[in-house]
Parts: sequence; structure tokens; C-alpha cells
Amino acid sequence: MPKEQQQIFIWQELDNIPFQKIAETTGENIQTLVTRKRYAVLHLRKRLKQLYKEINDY
Repeated sequence: MPKEQQQIFIWQELDNIPFQKIAETTGENIQTLVTRKRYAVLHLRKRLKQLYKEINDY
């Protein structure tokens, strides 16, 4: 996962920082941040699905 996506996910989900605050801090458009988070979530879902499959195959 690209660092930009990872960082937005961490700030939003783990640090509970609102998109507005992230946008003000980074200078990025809110929609850009939302899109990056969406791709991060999709990446994580895919990865977790693979791990789940590996665990259940044993």
C-alpha cells in the first residue's frame, strides 16, 4: 500500500483525526484524502481475505 494511503488510514481510523483537519494540515483536497482512504481499505480487505483463506486452509 502506498505511504499516502497508509498514512490517511492511520490518521482517520487509529488517530481519529477528521478529514477536515488532515486536509488543513497537509494542504490536500478532502476528496483526495477520501479516495486514498478508500483504496487503503480495499487493499486491506484484499489482504485480510488472503490471510483468512490461508488460516482456514490449514
